[in-house]
Amino acid sequence: MQLMLKASHVMHSRIPPLSLCHPRPQWSTAAASHIICATQNERPIGPVREGKGKSSTPGDDDDDAVGRKTRQQSSPDKGPAGRSQPGRGASSGRSRPQRKSYQQDNKATLRPAERMGRIMASTDLSGLDQVIKKYGQRFDDKQVPAAMNRVGKLYRRNQVAMAQRMMQDLSVIALREVNSMNAQSITNVMWSLSKVGGTVNPALVQGIFRVAKLKMHDFNAQNLSNSLWAAAKLGIEDTAFTATWLREAKLKLPNFNAQELSNTLWAATKLGIKDEDFAATWLHEAKLKLPDFNAQNLSNTLWAAANLGIEDEAFTALWLREAKLKLRDFNAQGMSNSLWAAASLGIKDEDFAATWLCEAMLKLPEFNAQELSNTLWATAKLGIENRAFTALWLHEAELKLSGFNAQNLSNTLWAAANLGIKDGDFSVAWLCEAKQKLGDFNAQELSNTLWAAANLGISDSDFTAAWLGVAKQKLPKFKAQNLSNTLWAAASLDIKDDDFAATWLGVAQLKLPDFNAQELSNTLWAAANLGIKDDDFAAMWLSVAKLKLSEFDTQALSNTLSTKHIGFTEATTVQVVGDASDKALAAYTPNGELRQPIIQPFSKEELQAVQEDKWSSTARELAVVKLALQVMEEQRPGYLSGKRFQYGTDSEVAVMMMRMIAFPAGAPSGSQFALDLNTSSVTYADHMAAAMGLKGGPGIVPLVEDIRLLCDKLGVELDVVWRRRNHPEQQVADDLSKVEDEEDWSLHLGVYLKVLEHPCLQGRRPTLDVFASGANTKVQGAYYSNYLGVGCLGVDAFQHPWVREGGPREEQLAYIHGPFHLLPQILKRVREEHVDCIVITPGWNGPWVALLSGLPVQATMELPRKVDLLVPGALVPARERERGSKRPKDPLKASFILWGSTHDAQDL
Repeated sequence: MQLMLKASHVMHSRIPPLSLCHPRPQWSTAAASHIICATQNERPIGPVREGKGKSSTPGDDDDDAVGRKTRQQSSPDKGPAGRSQPGRGASSGRSRPQRKSYQQDNKATLRPAERMGRIMASTDLSGLDQVIKKYGQRFDDKQVPAAMNRVGKLYRRNQVAMAQRMMQDLSVIALREVNSMNAQSITNVMWSLSKVGGTVNPALVQGIFRVAKLKMHDFNAQNLSNSLWAAAKLGIEDTAFTATWLREAKLKLPNFNAQELSNTLWAATKLGIKDEDFAATWLHEAKLKLPDFNAQNLSNTLWAAANLGIEDEAFTALWLREAKLKLRDFNAQGMSNSLWAAASLGIKDEDFAATWLCEAMLKLPEFNAQELSNTLWATAKLGIENRAFTALWLHEAELKLSGFNAQNLSNTLWAAANLGIKDGDFSVAWLCEAKQKLGDFNAQELSNTLWAAANLGISDSDFTAAWLGVAKQKLPKFKAQNLSNTLWAAASLDIKDDDFAATWLGVAQLKLPDFNAQELSNTLWAAANLGIKDDDFAAMWLSVAKLKLSEFDTQALSNTLSTKHIGFTEATTVQVVGDASDKALAAYTPNGELRQPIIQPFSKEELQAVQEDKWSSTARELAVVKLALQVMEEQRPGYLSGKRFQYGTDSEVAVMMMRMIAFPAGAPSGSQFALDLNTSSVTYADHMAAAMGLKGGPGIVPLVEDIRLLCDKLGVELDVVWRRRNHPEQQVADDLSKVEDEEDWSLHLGVYLKVLEHPCLQGRRPTLDVFASGANTKVQGAYYSNYLGVGCLGVDAFQHPWVREGGPREEQLAYIHGPFHLLPQILKRVREEHVDCIVITPGWNGPWVALLSGLPVQATMELPRKVDLLVPGALVPARERERGSKRPKDPLKASFILWGSTHDAQDL
């Protein structure tokens, strides 16, 4: 009764109701529902579904795992449909509570759901910072990860410092709550730390990975993918974490979507995780889901597979199919990485290469320095050659060379050497950059660079001096292959430096046991050519070579035996391999004494003699020997003196003929020699019988005598080696003798002589044929060509001067009938060197017309439209050559450019 009275008294008293003293905030129904659901059934916040990172080839230290986006790739802030989205809880997609207007905001007493609402309602970093400062100390195991996740999403490039400061503040709170976090919260924290970067709280990293290992069984596919991605970004290599992760991932890989599969392999690559069972399971799932891979996923996946050494023919076939369909969506980085990966895995597919080239030519302006370098390296490895692509690549590379690092510069020159890309402007620009950055080159890059320079014929005294200075310091880090290639290149470029040689010998002597047969052989050849003499090194070399003698192939063994004493004091052997086809003579030096091959196309009369069986195969083989001796003496005067000239051929009859040179006419009939194949002995009488009865007949003997006299004149000893046609070196010579050149056309001789009668020349005659061959040159003994030949002054006209020193300029006149697509480069060179010349140009207009108009053209002459105005050379493809001479569709003109002339321009 007393209690009832008290209650009644309160009800009837004048004290105002509690609701009037403490007014409650007004909530909407939707807001209340949101708070209840979020409080009772709040879903953990997940990390952002990131795309795979920037993935470059060796030498790229950029760990950005997001990379550049393509039109199809997932947004960094959005995951695939059907997955939980980063930073959203169970309330994702529902209406949010209306902003409250109550006045308790200054009291940090909000309930958990309300604090979560403030975090998620923040639309910029400054607003979120205020929320953290106000309520951060009360954040629990769900709110801290949510806030960290929000920082990772909201910050912009100009807010990095602010974001990192906020992450440091939140890390202290997260460390307090780490043990209570669930799987989603753990991955949120991991993702946020890796996304924002900066100084990471080591205690938090240690704690979060410790808890992750304990709760890994709760991780879903997205958690597993994002956690490994974060570990890779943070550079955390924890064997226990990796083992636990692999165990769970193998079980749950079927639940991974395309993005997760791609990101996972990328992260495994960055962390160096190689597990055969995981790789097999991953491949199985990836094959099923490859159609869902977007352009970035495809690029990143192949890049990761290449780095991990994952090779699977079925996967490769499926990948190629999808990539061909989606290549247009690949960005510059994706294009570069894909080709690099294909080259690393040895994937050669003509359709893919053709499609890739088309897309790449459209996107080359977007390629950065790293991508340009990797692309050329990959094309060289895959043997992809395309003139249009090369021209575009050179243009972009010259513009961006300043951004090339040491590795880029080295790889680029190596690739150019393998593709045979010779461009004077690019070489000059490359040398300029390389001189500045040589100090950053490592041992491999220094070795590759000098090797490439030797193959491209790039010689620059300043660069050589700088290279030697750096190489001497880093020689101890050179491997066996680096040492061998470096000495070979130095010999090829005739780089002689006593200090370098002494340092090289000291390092090489320690590492000689690691040299393979080819490296031993190349080293011996190079040392002999450089005049390096060291008895200790020679003894060591000999002992190693004896142990590895069984590994020497024919070439290496021949080079080795050619030096009688390994003190490098005896004469060396110059090895030449040659062949003759039905259209050309060809030879080359496998050891690089000549940097370019010798190719002598047949003249019109010689072609006819072959067709009529008036010039036998034996006679042609012997002609190759004479040609090789002549060219070697022209290119390297006196080099053959005191050496053995060893010629390799697949013609047994030619071997017999040339062996006669070793036996004077008065030699006893019992003189014998053994063929290299250890066949039965052949006497001097057998040689004579062969000369008179086998292929070639009596006309062979005079040619053999010419070769003997030439050998005596040059002071060289002739040796002959017979090889089967399928021998690798012999196949190279055979291919050279059958090479085709669609541009091997020349002006009719009668028309050429008519051009020389033009009055503006005042009787001057050309002293240099800039684009010619040994068969069609208009200036005997003075021409540039694509190949070496008798009278050839150099290979690749753009690598040599067109106004030669040693004579008055007014007496020099160049005849230029080059490929019309090179006219801009031709006229540019004419302008730079002030070349007096006769230039043959087409009747149609092109970008070269403006260049020509700026030159001192004294006269032009339209050439007669004869049916046989252009005569095909022996190297023109057979189908074209059989059609005979041709008359061009448009008229041709001869332009007379005379810099010192005072004649008025005139046209005929």
